[in-house]
Amino acid sequence: MKIGPSMWKSAVILFMICCLFQACGYRFVRYGGGDKDFGNLPESIAIPMFSNATTEPNLEYLITRALRDEFIKKGVVSVVPEDRADVVMVGRVTKIYTTDVAHDAVEHTTETRIYVTVDVRCKDARTGDILWQDNQFTYYEEFVRKEDAFGDYNRRRAALEYLAEQMAQRIHDRFINRF
Repeated sequence: MKIGPSMWKSAVILFMICCLFQACGYRFVRYGGGDKDFGNLPESIAIPMFSNATTEPNLEYLITRALRDEFIKKGVVSVVPEDRADVVMVGRVTKIYTTDVAHDAVEHTTETRIYVTVDVRCKDARTGDILWQDNQFTYYEEFVRKEDAFGDYNRRRAALEYLAEQMAQRIHDRFINRF
């Protein structure tokens, strides 16, 4: 098989493009903010039940369960009891509020956005030093409102469960990326 001038030209251009991207300076960086490098990832984490400073019943349970499930599912760090943990993730649900985002009549809301804020921090189990924290971690989710109170309650509860799962994913990923 004979290689013609256009094939050589294409190969040279492809090689030059590869070299260009190799030297462009792009690199992976950590997500999570801050300059402090904590060193090696801990092997184990305890996640005791978050506290709840809001009037929403069992919200701390939803968030704690979702966070534990996320660490277990990802499997990067083992979830263990507090007395066997390298680090302890503690949290407090500090705020919950809603805003109406859609209406179909002057006084009839069809969609509501629910916001939850947590104060979450990870401490070294031996020294008590705070390794990572976000004292204003806020996330939101929308849910549809209709004319039936029972249905609205269930849709709100489903939105809170989904919100807890999303918060857990983000807290997990931000924490892991700190190491």
